[in-house]
Amino acid sequence: MSRPMPSSPRTPDLRRSTRARSFLVLVLLTLCLCRTLIASTASASLYGSLVSNLTLPYERDVFVQLAAPRKVSEPPFVKYRGPRGLIMSRLILQHQPALRSPITRNASFSFTDLVPGDYVLSVHSRLARFQLNPFSILLWPKLYAVSVLPTHDVDVRLYLIPQGPTQTKPFPQPLLIPSLHLTSYTDEPEPFSFLHIIKSNPSLLMGLFALVCLAGLPKLLTFLDPETAAEVNKSQAEMHAKLAGFASLGTGADLTTSLSKRLVGKRGGEEARVVEEDEGDRRISASTTSTNLLSTGPTPTGGKGKGGKKRK
Repeated sequence: MSRPMPSSPRTPDLRRSTRARSFLVLVLLTLCLCRTLIASTASASLYGSLVSNLTLPYERDVFVQLAAPRKVSEPPFVKYRGPRGLIMSRLILQHQPALRSPITRNASFSFTDLVPGDYVLSVHSRLARFQLNPFSILLWPKLYAVSVLPTHDVDVRLYLIPQGPTQTKPFPQPLLIPSLHLTSYTDEPEPFSFLHIIKSNPSLLMGLFALVCLAGLPKLLTFLDPETAAEVNKSQAEMHAKLAGFASLGTGADLTTSLSKRLVGKRGGEEARVVEEDEGDRRISASTTSTNLLSTGPTPTGGKGKGGKKRK
């Protein structure tokens, strides 16, 4: 009867080494498979299109820009020697390179192979202004905050300049950016409006108010007592008489001629009065002179009067 052969002490070691080798091979295969999957996975991309009623080709005017937010370099302040040897400092701002996407004829744009990070999407156009959120028309400029995650997921939200990215619901892709309105570089003439003319001319409004008051004055007089109405009528009659007297002077050349005649007549009266006064003064002086001559004449005896020589 045969007996079983005793097992060798090296058999467990061989089994353990075989298991270890198998585990290492499995790990290597897993790593290779993960690397292959990562290499075959598409990179982060952003797609979208513009919704507008523009008739001109988009590629001639509009472009979409994707840039990183503004950052401050380290150190934030750089010292330099200014005028008169003064040491001054200034703030240095650093920008990452901006990406630009052209617009195709069907108004679409795309960004591919995006590196993980934070970006700001903006639309630049001379023909129209684009809003990035239909419910934030009053916010300008309207931008997108684009966040590219390491998992190649792209998160797009509304971006406000003072606050930064908002906590609104992410926008789906492809991104649709509607236009707010077309940019107009000409001013259309305003249509004729009588109300606008009255508002823009206060003097015309005052004239209309005066006409209304004048038209309503007779009806207002009916509500007054007889004495007040008589005084008002009397003042109106005096005013009409003054206007009639002024109108009787004539208009145009007649008015100028009548005024000139009146001025000439007034000046002639003054000159006549001055001449009369001068004539009166001359007469008075002549009478005074004759009186003096009579009082100083020769005496009847043939001698001279006062102040004359004595007769021998």
